[in-house]
Amino acid sequence: SGLEGDDLRVVTSCRQVSELSAAAASDLDAVLVDSEVPGAEGAPARLFALGVPVYLMAAPAGDPVEVWRRARSQGFAGVAPRARDAGLVAAALDGVRPVSPVPAAAAPAPAPQASASLPKVVRGPVAGASPLERAMGSPARPSEEVPEQAVLVAKQEVVAVYSPKGGVGKTMLATNLAVALRPPGVKLSVGLVDMDMESCGVVRMMGIPRDVTLADWASLPESSLTPEVVRQYMVEYRRGVYVLPAPARPEDVIRVDEAVLEKAVHAVTRAFDVVVLDCSTELRSDATMVALSAATKVLLVSWLEAPVMSEVLDALPVLTRLGVAGKLTLVLNQVPRHPQISLEDVAAYLPPGDVVTRWRRVIPYDPQARTVAGRAELPVLVAPSCPFAREVRQLAAELVPVVERAPRRGLLAGLFGRRGAA
Repeated sequence: SGLEGDDLRVVTSCRQVSELSAAAASDLDAVLVDSEVPGAEGAPARLFALGVPVYLMAAPAGDPVEVWRRARSQGFAGVAPRARDAGLVAAALDGVRPVSPVPAAAAPAPAPQASASLPKVVRGPVAGASPLERAMGSPARPSEEVPEQAVLVAKQEVVAVYSPKGGVGKTMLATNLAVALRPPGVKLSVGLVDMDMESCGVVRMMGIPRDVTLADWASLPESSLTPEVVRQYMVEYRRGVYVLPAPARPEDVIRVDEAVLEKAVHAVTRAFDVVVLDCSTELRSDATMVALSAATKVLLVSWLEAPVMSEVLDALPVLTRLGVAGKLTLVLNQVPRHPQISLEDVAAYLPPGDVVTRWRRVIPYDPQARTVAGRAELPVLVAPSCPFAREVRQLAAELVPVVERAPRRGLLAGLFGRRGAA
């Protein structure tokens, strides 16, 4: 084959995908499928049972980023160059984004298949990892299994966390809230979408890798986004909590337009019991508009300081025109014992009975929570007794009340009830 090298050894080769048997694949670490082989597009689905990642081998042509996206949407783990250099191919198999794209004449991507070769499943932050390793997205270990109680939500909630001012703890609140909505022992699914592509703070706050981002959704047909496929295109942070990170690379960010954002939010909303959207601070951006439009509740995060509160007050008329005022809860974050301004000062700039003065949440200044967050850890997990964590858990319980799912009763018991003294 001409691909033998120190880091690469060819075990077997076939002319058609169907010729690769499970017995022949028992010693394989990966499968390379040439893009010119008939049926190459469906190879990941047909080879799923082999339990090894499947890569597309393609010749140089076209846009390499678009080729990689298309291959990922077809279920391939990545793209390897069609080259005689074993080192280049081995590097691609090690997860390096390829430089050689698929031919321009390749067929359009079919519906994606749920496959183990799609984004790596991640559970919880690793114990012993340094703060910087967590913030840069260290690998993770499986979380401890806890017996779960099935619950019902009164209604599905889509919670948008927004602030016109950066640095007030918006992302810290969104990430901790997503985890608090799904405490151990509660069988509830939560999806967190990072729509703040200016800061991309969710992955740093939670210490997860960008195995998949919003940019990967650009080529996904919306009709194929079943709950199973949606979860494949997200990162599992811990049991029941899935995260869709924002892209960081400029060439990926420009691919995430309004249509992609709407597709992702609608698909995640269909797949999870509760959805949390971490919004951009830019109110007029497509991402913020999509998030606020889809939200059933909006958390408006601020500090109780004059410069920050003035920006919040300036944003309120725009939020009102967008029809968001009735969904708002004002969250005053990290409020010191003696704040610079009071709520009475704020109320003087609002109409009588304004929703912001009637519905508010005060989270006290908590140096322990800030220290924990500085280590790329979540206070609701690492310091559950600190004031910040307690307030976030209470906020989660108020935003999304749950009731215990009643156990199934036998047919006769359901018809006649239980006999006994009243």
